[in-house]
Amino acid sequence: MRETGAFVDEENVVGREGEMVEIIKRLMSSEVETGTGGSSTRRERVSVIPIVGMGGVGKTTLAQLVYNDRAVKKHFNLRLWVCVSDNVDSDPLIVKVVRSITSAGTKFISMPKLEETVAEEITGKRFLLILDDVWKQEINQEWERLKGLLGKNCVEGSRIIVTTRDDMVAKVIGGVQPCRLGHLDSEDSWDLFRKKAFELRELPSEIEKLVNLRHLEIKGRNRITHLPRGLSHLTNLQTLSPLY
Repeated sequence: MRETGAFVDEENVVGREGEMVEIIKRLMSSEVETGTGGSSTRRERVSVIPIVGMGGVGKTTLAQLVYNDRAVKKHFNLRLWVCVSDNVDSDPLIVKVVRSITSAGTKFISMPKLEETVAEEITGKRFLLILDDVWKQEINQEWERLKGLLGKNCVEGSRIIVTTRDDMVAKVIGGVQPCRLGHLDSEDSWDLFRKKAFELRELPSEIEKLVNLRHLEIKGRNRITHLPRGLSHLTNLQTLSPLY
């Protein structure tokens, strides 16, 4: 399990423009949906937008795009990114939030002091908090305590984005209509493949297992400096474009 961060290379992002626009619209709105149907709205000091989808569909990338959007940066006084995944560490949620606020150590700080640190930092501010890769439904008790603390001290219009694979996590934490991510369509999938292929620095040695490969196009892949020896074993290979 990798620890995520807020940075994203936008040049290598494909698709998700529609979802990005929709989430930013929800972030900026002065009202939030109530219930999973989104049939009514209310004003709320802090609200949650869950992003739900299976692993690898781009939940973190979408959150990164929103987090780094120019209008979002301008709208929120404070932006925080927290990787919640249990495999990164086992610290309580509030400790991870404090770490995103300050570089000071948290190991020997009491819970009341941690809560005081969070309260001081968000008081009088409209914040955006990203909780990335939330797995445990059992986070409910920690979550309620944190949300209560945040909601009591922040400016109205503060938002929390939660990314998760689990619908129940989204229900427990969010309680509103989540943004559900499916697979990219065929055109975007092919575009993403081409972008990744362009970044290749070397062809994988496993290419020699493609015994029926007839044509290999690598022209313009300037980062590739050499070819695997296994290419000579591909007896069906008819054409191989030059590197440059």
